[in-house]
Amino acid sequence: NGLIPQIGKNSKKFGENKAAIYFFENIIDVQDALSNWMCECFLDDEKLVLFEVEIDDKIVHKSDANYELVVYEKINKNAIKIKKTNWL
Repeated sequence: NGLIPQIGKNSKKFGENKAAIYFFENIIDVQDALSNWMCECFLDDEKLVLFEVEIDDKIVHKSDANYELVVYEKINKNAIKIKKTNWL
């Protein structure tokens, strides 16, 4: 089905009020988030998957936090690629 904007349990925790999909711009930002605030959102033994998404820049916005990107539209499944890493 691709990626569909939602307000999930973690979004509710952070006070989000608009359905969205959040991204990081690069792997460094992912690592920083996981070593700081984002690690508290997951159980220690929970497996995570890293996706690379190819989307039109016109639908991408900077979040208020300024280290995340936000999309408010559905993203087609053909735009999603699973990224294999050793550290996740």
